[in-house]
Amino acid sequence: MILSKLAQRRLSTLINFMDSLPPSAADHFHMRFWFRHYGGDHEPTNNKGFITKQTLRDCGTAACAAGWAATIPSFRRAGLRVNTSGAISILPEKFFDMLGGKTYPLAKKLFYGNDVKTPKQWAALAKKMLAKYS
Repeated sequence: MILSKLAQRRLSTLINFMDSLPPSAADHFHMRFWFRHYGGDHEPTNNKGFITKQTLRDCGTAACAAGWAATIPSFRRAGLRVNTSGAISILPEKFFDMLGGKTYPLAKKLFYGNDVKTPKQWAALAKKMLAKYS
């Protein structure tokens, strides 16, 4: 099984992005939610209700890998968005061109079925998959 060029390109972008986040981003990373506000300083209300990198710096916020992906400008222009109520515009398996056939289980592992605790751990998992299936 080989990932499509689109999947490879978008996963590479997200891997590099997640790897570049500071260690403090781990406080705002949780694989159970696209986006979630747990309380803290204030409710996120910026950018017409869509999350941004700034939103994920606010106290009491967290997002999964797909939620963080929705803060990347090129991904936002391509239609990937998560709003502050936690709704995602395009499921990650579709956005990352991993919807059909044998690539769907990979998408499930990357975006739904893992217990990584930090963006860097997610990036390491994704790098292994990308190397194996490119």
